[in-house]
Amino acid sequence: MLWGPAGGYVSAIALRAAGAASSFRRPTSYACQYLAMARFEPVDLAVASLRRDRRSEALRVSMTQAGELIRVAQVWAMDGTCASAATRARTNGSTTRGARTSPRTG
Repeated sequence: MLWGPAGGYVSAIALRAAGAASSFRRPTSYACQYLAMARFEPVDLAVASLRRDRRSEALRVSMTQAGELIRVAQVWAMDGTCASAATRARTNGSTTRGARTSPRTG
């Protein structure tokens, strides 16, 4: 039985609020804490920029309902050039994650 809006739906609302507040077009990271169960009623959203530079921005989205904090989300957004460079690095094999190492000798 569903007691309130599904977590993914509520997260999508928070992510859209971050996107509307940022000038960067790509969300690259999203994490949230569910602090209370939401109800099928209006919510209030507050978006704060925590850090910003030329290519990325960290945002915090606070979601309240009837004065109660129900969700806090952290979002990193960036421009397309950083994401493209990271993708190129992965496809060129220049990342060390998953790299094999030779066994120790001696």
